[in-house]
Amino acid sequence: MKHIELYTHYVTPTFTKLNLLGLLHLVQQSKVAVLEGIKLARYGYAVNVLATSEDELRKDLAETIINVFKPVLRLEEVAETKTEKRKARGKREARHVAEIDGFSIDTQFLYSGGKETALFKSMKHTSEISEHEVEHIFKQVVHDKRTSRKGSSPSLLLAPDLGKFSSSSIPYGQSYPDIVDAKEGKDEWSVCTAVAMLGLGVGSFKLHITSDRGSTYFFAFPSINTNAGYSTTRILYGVGRRLSAMYRHIKDFRRDERFELSTAGILALISPIVKDVAVSSQVLSTVGLNLFDVELERKGGQYVRQVASVSATYATRLPNGLTSAMLAMLRSLRSLVVEVPEFFNALGEYLLSGDDTLYIEALRILASVTSDRQLSDTTKRVAKFLLSNAQR
Repeated sequence: MKHIELYTHYVTPTFTKLNLLGLLHLVQQSKVAVLEGIKLARYGYAVNVLATSEDELRKDLAETIINVFKPVLRLEEVAETKTEKRKARGKREARHVAEIDGFSIDTQFLYSGGKETALFKSMKHTSEISEHEVEHIFKQVVHDKRTSRKGSSPSLLLAPDLGKFSSSSIPYGQSYPDIVDAKEGKDEWSVCTAVAMLGLGVGSFKLHITSDRGSTYFFAFPSINTNAGYSTTRILYGVGRRLSAMYRHIKDFRRDERFELSTAGILALISPIVKDVAVSSQVLSTVGLNLFDVELERKGGQYVRQVASVSATYATRLPNGLTSAMLAMLRSLRSLVVEVPEFFNALGEYLLSGDDTLYIEALRILASVTSDRQLSDTTKRVAKFLLSNAQR
């Protein structure tokens, strides 16, 4: 058996961390690769694997990538806004949609200067990848080349740290890193972009809120900033997979007004799973939690409102009883998320600060839910159950 390293590519810290989760998923799906662990590389991460030969691994990874990505992409007819629809007399537009792990994402999240279908083309091409093209993930690459041409820029979904508090029309949009890995004639694609998108799909918690203004996407995923052996790597991957599965219970929903769920609120929502998977405080001290949200307005504006990276050790402040209760009610927790996001915001602030008064405030919010006639019976039932198990 031979020790072989697969590398993430560097665009931004968030992109590289998602790239790592995507690589871990490919290794787990591989028929010939045996996972050893993770090492910090010069520009990101190296996933250490065992295989009989690099040629065999390259061939197997090409087949694995094709099998993973073939069912991912589809064309979806998306209705235009009511005003545009009236003007066009019912005309509809086709948009490229990626469906990964049950979560559908419109791939037209861009930066100014990026090609409209860059993300879609990268993923589509990866579903037909050759053994030769797999070579890109066997190399360390830094996508820091600045370009003045209209090239393939990173997606806002995968590199939110480039677009914080900005829109897709910012004047320096053509100064973003060029993420192209390979070219064939006029076609350009990026293997690392497709793998990072896979990481977002299979290794992160996702929450999609729609309104008349547009859409808001919330994301949370684990990362690591140190070398990790097999056990810790498996826990990192396990946390990501459990967070991804959480989406099936929370699901997306529609709100008429702005949905006020904070970064701290997302931390509170995912902490039970993080604490359940990574039972050791020592392991949690090596794991980070990355949280951000992206807004896509109907008028075309794209914004990142918050990007945060915190230690997973904050999850240990969640009382064991409340942790178990939230896990037990995971299928019904969605109603509380939709109707009482302020509970999660207060609970998250407690996890970050350790201030007991904030925990008491979170419980007071729950108590008020039980007598609120405007809230659903499901929400009241969930609140009562959490309250009965909230003792520390």
